[in-house]
Amino acid sequence: KDYQSYSQTIEGIFDEVKKTILNEILPRFKTSMLPGEVLEVRVTGYADPKQFVGDYLEDQTVTFEDNEKVQHEVSRGDKIRNLELSGLRAWYSGHHLGQMLLASGNEDYRQLNSDDRIQFRYIGGGESRNGADRAAQRRIHIEIVRTGGSGAGAEFDMK
Repeated sequence: KDYQSYSQTIEGIFDEVKKTILNEILPRFKTSMLPGEVLEVRVTGYADPKQFVGDYLEDQTVTFEDNEKVQHEVSRGDKIRNLELSGLRAWYSGHHLGQMLLASGNEDYRQLNSDDRIQFRYIGGGESRNGADRAAQRRIHIEIVRTGGSGAGAEFDMK
């Protein structure tokens, strides 16, 4: 029961992010984008500070970067620790959001994505040390940023 409740809460949060992107951010970006400008969706994953060691068992190879922009790759059978766990959390969350956006049927998203004007960036943030609640430290952070062109670096306010 608890797991199902958490799952519904998380899906609700993803749905709100999807709606904000489709209804607020994409229309503003589309009307003001400059040549070469891209909407970058940065998804940063975090793990709690409890040391974790495990094996990655999925067939999907995952690539992400750490906070220093060093690229990492995780493949089936690799040992994973907190950094890899945070990168996997970012990658899988970002892919889930991307699938939700694509499945929405929104024409602006489809066109911008097809034109490579939307890019996802996955960041393994490592261990989160915010507060004592370990469950709250297993989180993601999503930033939507304009890159390329003269609007580069401007973040959209998702409130």
